[in-house]
Amino acid sequence: MRASRKFWIALSFLTAVHLVVLCAGFFAPYHYSTQNRAYPFAPPTRIHFIDSQGGWHWRPFVYAIVEDAGSGAYEEDVSQFYPLRFFAYGEEYRLANLLPARRHLFGVDGGRVFVMGTDAFGRDQFSRLLYGGQISLFAGLIAAALSLFWGTALGTVAGYYGKWADEGIMRFSEHDTATP
Repeated sequence: MRASRKFWIALSFLTAVHLVVLCAGFFAPYHYSTQNRAYPFAPPTRIHFIDSQGGWHWRPFVYAIVEDAGSGAYEEDVSQFYPLRFFAYGEEYRLANLLPARRHLFGVDGGRVFVMGTDAFGRDQFSRLLYGGQISLFAGLIAAALSLFWGTALGTVAGYYGKWADEGIMRFSEHDTATP
């Protein structure tokens, strides 16, 4: 495989990841702070196509989950199932923090779907991962912008004033603070 093809594959993957994180409200079934106190530490919800009687369903579905009072473990309640809907209406969010919207990529009516399980407060871990990614990407963007700004400013000063300013800025930037 040529190097340029690998580059474009990697760039496409990174672009897709950034778009998913930027539009976290659409891809996440719930808001990151929505609590489901009845489901602390719930495991990831299993998505089914075959019901408990062995019948095939074209639309994927999830069973309701119930916690066993004695052991704290969760079990699927096969008497209640909820179809998984794509482009479902759900909690309101702001798409890319700009446009108000209510459509999510997937959701269930009346039940809950936890793609990666829940935390101690019953918050969906998948939703929290996507929304948390926004903060990480923003921090990286701010770091790059600050580096570009200060590098341009100091480079301009060093280039304009010449020898003494250039040497002073270079000594300051080369200074290793780890050595005693």
